[in-house]
Amino acid sequence: MPTESDYVQVPRRLMLELAAYADDSGERRVAVPANGEWTESMVRQLKQEVARYQGAWAALDLAASNAGRPVSLDEIQENCRLERKQIASDLGAMSKLTRRLWGKVMWPMRSMQTGAGMTYFMDAEIAAWWSS
Repeated sequence: MPTESDYVQVPRRLMLELAAYADDSGERRVAVPANGEWTESMVRQLKQEVARYQGAWAALDLAASNAGRPVSLDEIQENCRLERKQIASDLGAMSKLTRRLWGKVMWPMRSMQTGAGMTYFMDAEIAAWWSS
């Protein structure tokens, strides 16, 4: 039977992060710089939840279909025919969604400010998970 000395106090904000290290699902993890590690089941869960945010869906979908190549916000706008403001709002909603799901803001793609404006880049393996 555990004693009081067997327990360690952990701040709530770290509990989810620690739980990820204890995860024994055996799923492959792909690191996205500044956006954590992603598994196929996480991508599937995000795909279900983010469907109501058309701008975020469009950004993820175009980034996935162009895996390994950055796509610009202009390309996303042209592809989905939504206003930039709507796309930005939906990406913000996706940030809140991921915080609710995993305790921190994380996207399955990188976002970068370039001379051409905001660009997004998705790893090929994550893109395959998104597209399946």
